[in-house]
Amino acid sequence: MKRILFPTDFSEIATHAFLHALEFANLMDGELIILHSYELLAFDEDFFHENYSMIYDAVTLMEFDRFKDELPKMHKLAQALSRDQIKMTHRLMEGNLLTNVRKAIIEDQIDFVVMGTSGLTGWESFFAGSNSGSVIIRIEVPMLCVPLAAKYRPIKNIGFTTRFRDKDKQPLAEVLKIAKKINATVKCLYVKTSTSDVSFETIEK
Repeated sequence: MKRILFPTDFSEIATHAFLHALEFANLMDGELIILHSYELLAFDEDFFHENYSMIYDAVTLMEFDRFKDELPKMHKLAQALSRDQIKMTHRLMEGNLLTNVRKAIIEDQIDFVVMGTSGLTGWESFFAGSNSGSVIIRIEVPMLCVPLAAKYRPIKNIGFTTRFRDKDKQPLAEVLKIAKKINATVKCLYVKTSTSDVSFETIEK
């Protein structure tokens, strides 16, 4: 059974992505590990010497209560979509999102990550400015980013960008496994420019 990590902050973007995570888990015969990661405000422990522990405990309790309140809503949504047979486990972790995602991937032996993205325009702003952008370039498992505007529909075609390098072969093999599992077609995209070092003869081979 494939293990799919779903980081969430319970926002509208994350709730929308949860629908895609459920369908992906259903297609892959997988289970969902729902992760809520939160960071404590930076306090000067020396300045708040007497109250530091109390502030820390109060914020942690608040996040725990929020986590506890939101989870039933997610299970109810899964039930409404007839996906309540999908196994779901939960993790609440304090700290940096990227660090916690990487930690969960190792500890829970994660195969895939599904995460919502704010849908910022432009590749530069996407990779520099969003949580999902920070995660996608720093983890070593496949990740599905879901923009808020993306409505769910069955996956029929998968785009795979390539420069026909040897290191592209292993990722392509993984994509082909997914495509076979969900009965989808993989379409490779190579953008040829005036400085490209790939000939049409190479592509045909």
